[in-house]
Amino acid sequence: MLGPKGYGAVQVSPPQEHVVLPGSGYPWWQDYQTVSYKIDNTRRGTRAEFVAMVNSCHAAGVKVYVDSVINHMPGGSSGGAGSAGSSYTHYDYPGIYQNQDFHHCGRNGNDDIVNYNDRYEVQNCELGDRRHRVVGQRQRRDRLRPRHQGVPRSQRRELCPDRP
Repeated sequence: MLGPKGYGAVQVSPPQEHVVLPGSGYPWWQDYQTVSYKIDNTRRGTRAEFVAMVNSCHAAGVKVYVDSVINHMPGGSSGGAGSAGSSYTHYDYPGIYQNQDFHHCGRNGNDDIVNYNDRYEVQNCELGDRRHRVVGQRQRRDRLRPRHQGVPRSQRRELCPDRP
């Protein structure tokens, strides 16, 4: 339907598991609060449904650009369960990240940014209590690879053009 109407591409929100915020009316931005890189149960449906959507778009000549959140985890200091059932706490995402995988700026008693004119705080402290991941070490970067699970290999270049 999109291709014949002249659309060349669509952008979709991050497909990975995210927080669920019924108390806030399920806001659009909950999708940007990554809990894990599973794409089994999100607003976009299941992994199979997501892959089918990507394949349908490509068959119609429509490219799919997937927004991806790779450098921070959810805001809020408590924790909970994500859209696919994964549990998490402030600095513990079982099987993915633990306390040592996040920046700790050591300021302000809670690692939050207080002074937006302070370059160190902006680069190393937490924005709105969102855990900011350390991504410079290879073993931590390697953990990002699962975020493309379920996306056909032939289509990954579009999603991440700097990777083969």
